[in-house]
Amino acid sequence: MTDFFIAAFLGCSYASWFQNMYFHGTPEAFFQKVPVIFGGVVAIVVLGGIRIKLLTKDADSILNRAKQDPKSITEKEKNHVALTIKRASTFTLWIDIISFIGVNGSIFLVKVFKQTIPADPYRIVQVFVHCLSCGLLNSMYTVYVFQA
Repeated sequence: MTDFFIAAFLGCSYASWFQNMYFHGTPEAFFQKVPVIFGGVVAIVVLGGIRIKLLTKDADSILNRAKQDPKSITEKEKNHVALTIKRASTFTLWIDIISFIGVNGSIFLVKVFKQTIPADPYRIVQVFVHCLSCGLLNSMYTVYVFQA
């Protein structure tokens, strides 16, 4: 959870900073929105953390038992832990991509519709590609941490 939290803050900050500087060119516009940006990150991380905790509850108990006596773990329990890791990784992947695209993308589209930034198709595509790449990098890192 610590890695997920840190990666989400860094990734969201980077994506938001890029988006802000690309369109407005002033750091002030970014720092004015920091409470909203980080409020969204905290909400996503907390809700995601609750889901991951519920998802990994049984697997955690199996892993704790395995630390005490590795031979007591059945093949079925090993498969359950592997499946749980796969589910947690998949959930993390989707929450990262959806949150980066959904949150940054929706804020961006609202700005385009309000005409506070230009509706340039090239810029729109570039911002969405940037949001997607930040989400993918963040999720790949988190998945790596889960598997490690």
